[in-house]
Amino acid sequence: MRAALSVAAALLATITLGSSPSGVAAAREDPGFLPGAQHYVAPSPPGAGPAVSLDRGGYEVVVIPSLRMPVADSPISSRFGHRVCSYGPCPTFHKGIDFALPSGSPVRSLAAGTVTFAAPDGDYGNKVVVEHTVHGERFSTVYAHLLTGSALVRAGQQVRVGEPIAKVGNTGLSYGSHLHFEVRTGDVPVDPERWLASRNVAPFPG
Repeated sequence: MRAALSVAAALLATITLGSSPSGVAAAREDPGFLPGAQHYVAPSPPGAGPAVSLDRGGYEVVVIPSLRMPVADSPISSRFGHRVCSYGPCPTFHKGIDFALPSGSPVRSLAAGTVTFAAPDGDYGNKVVVEHTVHGERFSTVYAHLLTGSALVRAGQQVRVGEPIAKVGNTGLSYGSHLHFEVRTGDVPVDPERWLASRNVAPFPG
């Protein structure tokens, strides 16, 4: 018997009653609701962050946080801010950070939100933009240089935290496969490293 608990402020919990360990493990890997589950809204617990499991009187509560890294752990090949490009032409002010990853690596949405753009965009190459509101904070995220044909979302679509949206590529003004990632507040780019470091962000699943 299973039910799903939708927690306010984009937290998602899955309650599993009397299920096997493998069933609980499967629930942990699924960022979405269970088919046919019942949902209700409850206050998010104080200090809620990337917790994964709570024991509540025989119920296993698996909590999926409101923020999750968009890619697997990888080196940052170019940081936010002014830069000098020795390998070819590039913007002198870098509006995001670049995660160096092999072409075809999965990219997931940092948070639940609405896709506002999913198409080629000049130097950005194939790009996806998602608008979010998390704990009352409004911001958008940008995912660029995506692999051609890999987009799994379209403009106007709702996405969940951790939902796959595309794959890493090398499109647009790019000199090797990587994900260009931006965080924007009020359409103004901010340093994604500092922004992520100041919040509870769960690691990429896997």
